[in-house]
Amino acid sequence: MWFGKRGLVAKISGGYCIILTSKGTYEKIPMPAQGARVGAEVSYPAVIPSHVRPMMLVASLLILFVCLSLIGQVSPPVAMAYISLDINPSLELSVDKNLRVIDAKPFNDDAANLLKQENLRGKSLYDALAAVVNRAIAQNYIKAGQDNLIVSTVTPSGTGTASIDQRSIQQFLDKTISTGKLTAEVKTYSATPEFRAEAEDKGLSPGKYLVYEQLIGTGNQVSIADVQKNTIRKLVNTYKINLLPNYQKIRIQKRSNGQEPEITVDENGKTIPVADLSRHSSTQDNVDNGHPVRQQKAAADNGHGARPKTVVPNIRPNTRQDRDNKKGQNNVRQTDEVTNNRRAPRSKPIAPIPADRPEKDSRFRFYQRP
Repeated sequence: MWFGKRGLVAKISGGYCIILTSKGTYEKIPMPAQGARVGAEVSYPAVIPSHVRPMMLVASLLILFVCLSLIGQVSPPVAMAYISLDINPSLELSVDKNLRVIDAKPFNDDAANLLKQENLRGKSLYDALAAVVNRAIAQNYIKAGQDNLIVSTVTPSGTGTASIDQRSIQQFLDKTISTGKLTAEVKTYSATPEFRAEAEDKGLSPGKYLVYEQLIGTGNQVSIADVQKNTIRKLVNTYKINLLPNYQKIRIQKRSNGQEPEITVDENGKTIPVADLSRHSSTQDNVDNGHPVRQQKAAADNGHGARPKTVVPNIRPNTRQDRDNKKGQNNVRQTDEVTNNRRAPRSKPIAPIPADRPEKDSRFRFYQRP
C-alpha cells in the first residue's frame, strides 16, 4: 500500500534522486516521471516497509471475513418448505432448513387476526403449530361438542430439502388438541410446488384448493369466495364429499389444449385424477344412503359413531331336558306344506312274482326294496 510524501531534491545520480525529508533524513527514490532538479520540491510515493506487509495482509483478510458475515445476516433466509394449516383460519408457514419459521402468510381474515396476536417468526415449526392450535382453541374455532377438522399440507420449495414427516405433524396436532381434552379429525397431505403455486394464484391454501377441486369434480357449483369464507368441515358436510385418505401426494398436470389443469393423486403407484376419486366417493355415498348396514359402517369409518357389535344368541342347551326336547324336535317329520318345496324320493314298483316260479319257504321270500 502506498502513501504520498514530499521532500527537496538534494542530489541527482543517474536514474535516482536523493531526497531530504522534512524530518531531516535522506531517502533514495526513482527519478519522477515529470523530471526533477536539485533544490526543487517533489512528491513521491513511499513503500511500506517489508516487515509491515504481512500484518496488513492479515488485517485485510479479517475485514473481508467480517463483511461477508454481515452480508449473510442481512440477506433474507431461503424457505425450504411450506406447511399450510386449515382450521377456519387458513394460513401457511414458511420454514428454513433448520425448520425455523421465517414467514407466516394468512389466506383469510380469521388467519390475519390470529397472526396479529401471535408472532410466529423465529419459532420452531412445532412450537408455531402449537401456538396456532392453542390460539384457535382460545378463539373457539376448535371447541367441544363440535365436529372439528384440521387439514395440513406439506410442500417442498424445490430449492432445498427440509426433513418434514407428515405423520409426525399429524401426531403432533392430535396430541396438542387432546391436551385440551378435545377431539378433531386431522388430515395431512403432501403437495408439489406446482400445485401450491396454482392454489396461491386462486388465493387459496393448498388444502382448500384440493377441496375446491373435489367439489368441481363432483359437479357442484361453488365459487372461490365460498371456499375462502367457509370451513372445510362445512364444505364437506354441505356438499356430501369425502376427503382423501391421509398421506396422499397431490400433483397438478398442465394441459396443452388450454383447459384447466388436472389435479391427480399418487395412489398405489398409479396417478389417479382427483375428479375420478371424488365421483367414486359421491356414488358410494349414494349407495350407502339406501343401505342401513352400509350407513352404520360409513358412520363408524368416518368417526361419527361406533360400529354396532353383532350379538350372538346363546343357542346351546343348558339342561339335559332341553337337549332331549331339541333332539325330539329334529326327529319329527315335516308337514306336507313344508315338504312341498322338497323333491319327493323316487320309488320303484314291486315286480310281481312269476306264476311258474316254484314257491319257496316264507323264510326265504325275496322282497323288492322300494
